[in-house]
Amino acid sequence: TIDNIKEISKNRSLEDIEMIVYGTPELMIMKHDLINYMTNYNKNNKYAIESINHDRFKVDKDEDLTVIYHKEKINLIDDIDELKDIKLGNIRVEFLDESSSEVNRIMKEVFYG
Repeated sequence: TIDNIKEISKNRSLEDIEMIVYGTPELMIMKHDLINYMTNYNKNNKYAIESINHDRFKVDKDEDLTVIYHKEKINLIDDIDELKDIKLGNIRVEFLDESSSEVNRIMKEVFYG
């Protein structure tokens, strides 16, 4: 949480810390080629797996690896001013399946408020 980061910053510099403020985190990376196992892979298709709780997780290929992404995005854009005040070394923005207009909007929010 932001409060935890603030507490840590009281006792040490955070200049060597990088934090993702927006993005879809990788949940699992596996050597097994899950997509080719299930279907003929086409880079333009979108794949997902569904849990027994009906949560959907995006699945993608990265060379010979299968990457499963978390169902929820990290989005700390509303807290960006507080994060900048803490003086983190770097902030990271990661895009997975956002449109170009979404990328532009998010980048403006992150860097220009």
